Amino acid sequence: MKKLFIIILLGFFIGQAPAQWQKIKTFTSPTGYTLEVYSLFYDSSYGIFAGVRFEGLFHSSDNGTTWEFKGFKVFDRDVKKISRDNLGRLILNNDFIYFSSDSGNTWQSSNLINYSTGSLENISVLEINMDNGNWYAGSERRNLYYSGNNGESWSFIKNFQPGCPCPYGDLTAIKTIGENLFLLSANNFCADNQGTYCDETRLYKSLNGIIWYEVLNKEVKNIIVTDAGSILAFTGRELFKSDNQGDNWEKIYTFQYDVNIVKVDSEGFIYAGFWKGVIYSTDFGSSWKSLDYNGLHHEVNDITIDKNRRIFAATSEGIYLNHTPVTKIDEKLNLNPTSSKLYPNYPNPFNPETKIRFYIPNRSNVIIKIFDVLGNQITELVSDIYNEGLHEINWKPENLSSGVFVCRMSTINYETKKAFTSARKLIYVK
Repeated sequence: MKKLFIIILLGFFIGQAPAQWQKIKTFTSPTGYTLEVYSLFYDSSYGIFAGVRFEGLFHSSDNGTTWEFKGFKVFDRDVKKISRDNLGRLILNNDFIYFSSDSGNTWQSSNLINYSTGSLENISVLEINMDNGNWYAGSERRNLYYSGNNGESWSFIKNFQPGCPCPYGDLTAIKTIGENLFLLSANNFCADNQGTYCDETRLYKSLNGIIWYEVLNKEVKNIIVTDAGSILAFTGRELFKSDNQGDNWEKIYTFQYDVNIVKVDSEGFIYAGFWKGVIYSTDFGSSWKSLDYNGLHHEVNDITIDKNRRIFAATSEGIYLNHTPVTKIDEKLNLNPTSSKLYPNYPNPFNPETKIRFYIPNRSNVIIKIFDVLGNQITELVSDIYNEGLHEINWKPENLSSGVFVCRMSTINYETKKAFTSARKLIYVK
């Protein structure tokens, strides 16, 4: 009878209708044209911010029902990205950088001056290291800058000039991992009137932000770190993975279309937006499924995820909302009692402590360790023998800065001698 109930319950979950999308906002020009939404950002305290083509920045405090104009209506200078820094301020990039300490009501500029010409730089990409508060900005002239005082002043680091003369190109992605690992992608493309063709795109790595070396001959647009500790680099239609801090890369997936944006939710699930909708992965990028149901067949420029893991998509036709969080059926229903499992910690992000649950099918030796994203061990939480069942431990970081950590569990089953390893990403916020 128990088996029959499980089969019926599993059939119910599999047979449910796919996740549905609802269009919650269309922005129009004074002449009635539908305007493209370039960027989205969700904050649990203040709501949703949207960057709209030609019209600037808008804010909603009621999940997208009503919207308030917040400025930045500048022709040909659209809001590319909205984020927060480690001080809790809103950060906006519309080729120039601005920050707000009052939920977007007033803004101050962070003027970044070109190191050689003295003119304002156009910023193509901005990365803020939430571990130490350092800012890194890449310009449309392939210049890299650093700020150690929250954008108040900037220092020039390096120009990523290609091997051939090329006036066009920019920095397309910057990722800081921990405090001592940097990845950066530079794009250069041109053809002069003599027929000289230049197309050089590279992914670079640095351990100090000063000295850089090439690690992948590809233009990378999005870089993330998975719960398993791997680094994923999205190059358009190709997905590469590195398990050794970016030194070596393996192609693990080829997409049908170019990926525009990549985001990760609190469960560690990965979402990618492209020209026909949203796809997602629950296994660290190894396989992907579609979320483009119920009419979402538009160019997706950005994705943001709220505290309930609902997905908002910025598209060429407005803002769409997916109400149904993605789940992994085998983890939620525990239908495979012969296998150990490490569950997502809760809460995540957390402060001051978080709960870590794990399931052991038979008496096993269990080791649970915490690492930083560079692979350095922070602490060992568990090294003991556990009997069959669901177990829970707490982790309260001591003398650690805010950042991303990896919880890794290894078990050896006493009966079968079978080894098991799993990892989860933990986000500690002070």
